[in-house]
Amino acid sequence: MLFSASILPLLIQVLEERSTINEEEQVLLLLEESVHRDFVGSTEMVQEHDHVRISNKIVGDNLYEVCASWTGRNGRDYERCLYTSY
Repeated sequence: MLFSASILPLLIQVLEERSTINEEEQVLLLLEESVHRDFVGSTEMVQEHDHVRISNKIVGDNLYEVCASWTGRNGRDYERCLYTSY
């Protein structure tokens, strides 16, 4: 019983991390879709999708930075960026 009580918190943490990795995959797909659909050729803007904030800005000649930021299910803040030219 003591063994089970010590393993259960670790198992819960592993499941939360796995869930966060799946969430990150979904956010990256959303970010890529946003790059292709909304941002290419547009001016700087910010969009909200559920709990994900997507923003873009021009960072150089013909170069956009498109970033997604969110708080994962594990409570940590994340930000991932893609770069695209127009």
